[in-house]
Amino acid sequence: MKSLLLSLTAIVLVACGDGNIDVRYSLSGDNSRQLNHDAVYSTKAGVPGDTTEFEEVGTHISTYSEVTWTQDGDALTMERRYLNDKSKGYHKNSMPLDLAYRVPVIKLFAQGSKVESVRGNEMFVPNVVNNLAIKEPFKRQLRDARYQLQFDREEKRRWEITHLLSGKLPDNGNITQLLRSQGRLPIPSVAVDSVLLSGWIRIGKQHCVEYTVFFPEREPFPYFVWEQFAYGTKAGAPYQKFKADTAEYQTQYSVALDPETSILCREREVKTGVNAMVNPETKEKSVFRSYVSIENLYTKLGEK
Repeated sequence: MKSLLLSLTAIVLVACGDGNIDVRYSLSGDNSRQLNHDAVYSTKAGVPGDTTEFEEVGTHISTYSEVTWTQDGDALTMERRYLNDKSKGYHKNSMPLDLAYRVPVIKLFAQGSKVESVRGNEMFVPNVVNNLAIKEPFKRQLRDARYQLQFDREEKRRWEITHLLSGKLPDNGNITQLLRSQGRLPIPSVAVDSVLLSGWIRIGKQHCVEYTVFFPEREPFPYFVWEQFAYGTKAGAPYQKFKADTAEYQTQYSVALDPETSILCREREVKTGVNAMVNPETKEKSVFRSYVSIENLYTKLGEK
């Protein structure tokens, strides 16, 4: 899951003569990329193993940005500029974490893997929310000051996940203990269960190294996925009098890095969740499953 975002480091991955991978931070070459943020939200009624209901896709997010990374010694900067949006579906104008990709400019400043500050999300309300083609009551929901803090945390989390690797690594395998011995785990924002290094893969024209981070997480604001389920799907219609309670996800966050350009090729986040809801009048409880697939694909400007 997630995402996954954005971070990129300037990491140069060099294949050593003995077949290992050597990870070094050194940004060079063309440092700008087009980013396509693509997210799909779907739900299914019932508990795991239930085959009586079918999965229903509710929202498909598609947002385009331009991302540039710069480096000065250990100081790294990421700047993301919003270009356009082609989202569709029930929550195309209301999923908070995805709407954050429409903030005009986001700048992240870091020292190596440590994020110093994130700037730009303070413009979420005046530049994004106030211009949405949705009713005023829904805009009021999105003006909650907590969202800016959540967006800053998400950018920090993305940076930390994409900065896990350092030094010589095997071609593939479970590297959780190795990262712990290097002091790169634990990281503050994620309760990591394990990290699996897949090795070399091709993404389009890019030759990349990929690893996946596995971790559980809790959705702090489960309302929007519940609303999509209750009001946007056939299976959820009987639960419109219920209220969202909790959402627990198991997340797989895959990161692919380009060894020649020293920037991200792709982030892919797959989240499988169990969402609890309760009827405030009868106190009846029920659950539904939610599935979130997020991909951040980075391509050279003008490249198809």
